[in-house]
Amino acid sequence: MEKALLKNVAVKSPEGTVVTNLKDYGLPDTVLLRSDGTGLYITSDLGLTVHKFEKYKLDSAVWVVMSQQNLYFKQLFKLLELLGYPWAKNCYHFSYEAVKLPEGKMSSREGRMVMLDEVLKELTMLAYKEVEKRNPKMPRRKKMKIAKEIAAGALKYAILKVEPENMITFDWKKMLSLEGNTAPYIQYAHTRCCGILRKAKKWKKILRIQKLEEGEKQLLKKLSLFNTVVQQAADDMKPHYVCNYAYELSTTFNSFYEKYPVISAKEPVRNFRLTLVQATKNILRDCLNMLGIKPLEKM
Repeated sequence: MEKALLKNVAVKSPEGTVVTNLKDYGLPDTVLLRSDGTGLYITSDLGLTVHKFEKYKLDSAVWVVMSQQNLYFKQLFKLLELLGYPWAKNCYHFSYEAVKLPEGKMSSREGRMVMLDEVLKELTMLAYKEVEKRNPKMPRRKKMKIAKEIAAGALKYAILKVEPENMITFDWKKMLSLEGNTAPYIQYAHTRCCGILRKAKKWKKILRIQKLEEGEKQLLKKLSLFNTVVQQAADDMKPHYVCNYAYELSTTFNSFYEKYPVISAKEPVRNFRLTLVQATKNILRDCLNMLGIKPLEKM
């Protein structure tokens, strides 16, 4: 506060309140210290941010907070810049929108609320039914473990695939669908790769082949974009880039697998296609891991 007053970044009112001087920078002023000497959120955040950067030698800091606080963070970062901290330019607000129900915004007053525990429980039960349908002989404990991973992944992905600036609409059926841009769809593509490699047993990695089919070209092109997409997602702080890429890769792989035989193909085509399957599996695994979703070997 003393530094802010000395640099004319803030002024003290006749009543003793310390208020910012931000109007020249297109931002509304805000109170930094009440007249009785007590602070506010921004008072704490100013001190804490300086402490974090100086004690832990941070390169940058990211605040993951809802869009309702957009103005607050603009004020906080501008104050840090005006106070002369060179690292202020490395402070970022990752702003995101809320989750709403198909019938509108959640409201406790109107009884439109969905609790996280309920969501995970319901998703797990729905996923369990599907796992049981496909694997009736699998032990119950294993089925439940897979169902929990599918449920958690479905919920995470439903949120992460949406651009942070957009509102998220909560939809049970779409979340768990094995078709479309969902976590189960991508997890299923991963399990499909695992299944093919299990059946193939012995094979040898081949990175070159005399003639490429159109489907092989498309899959290779999509695989080659992985590093670029991940770097771009990190630079722009947009996790949905990884979601979109994983979905597109899964779709490209499914089209390739439906059109071209892999295990029954003749050599060296068989080995080359198995190499493509292995690369797809590895990249889908990495995408899912980055999103905090479990890559499954069986579903």
